[in-house]
Amino acid sequence: MHYQIKDLKIYSTPKAEGMFQFADLSSVEFDFPERLKTALFIDCGMVGGSYYEIVARLYSSHNPQESNEQHIGKLYVHVHNYPHATRFETIVERFVWLPNGSHEVYDSDGKKIFPLTESYSQDKKKSSGCFIATAVYGSPYANEVIVLKDFRDRWLLKYNLGKMFVKLYYLVSPPIANYISRNNSLKNITKIFIVMPLIKFANKIKERE
Repeated sequence: MHYQIKDLKIYSTPKAEGMFQFADLSSVEFDFPERLKTALFIDCGMVGGSYYEIVARLYSSHNPQESNEQHIGKLYVHVHNYPHATRFETIVERFVWLPNGSHEVYDSDGKKIFPLTESYSQDKKKSSGCFIATAVYGSPYANEVIVLKDFRDRWLLKYNLGKMFVKLYYLVSPPIANYISRNNSLKNITKIFIVMPLIKFANKIKERE
């Protein structure tokens, strides 16, 4: 089904209030395979100093909070070249909630991207995905994952030692990420003691450039 953001009932959290600076955001178009009625915008911020990312949860009812409804999708809007010749790019994920309370995430091509599958891991090796951060945040499009990818591309891959580390990481990390993605306690530990310090370091490197 084809949508414009203005077709949906819109809610926003304080973290997403920056979205209102983009006057044409309501006309952004995207496709989703199920009926949608509501979008809850949960984040808006700059990614890697190059573009804005706006994130919304997608729901099938008008009042998802009243019914404690789980979101059935996520919409990522990337805003490029703002404020000059603004260009919008959209990425959509579909969520499937399981009886045990866990969920699966599928990309726009119908491939499962969370929890990681072996076939998807092999595909992402070719494009150098960030497996462990994806396992922690539940999406390869999360702002934190993009920050780490930017750090890899702009800094690590400039040096031979960094290239060796990246090659080793993509050799050993997929099975580790698979295990982390299925254990909430381990996800939290990995997030606090590994991923967040790396993001902090990457941002400091970025500030010095």
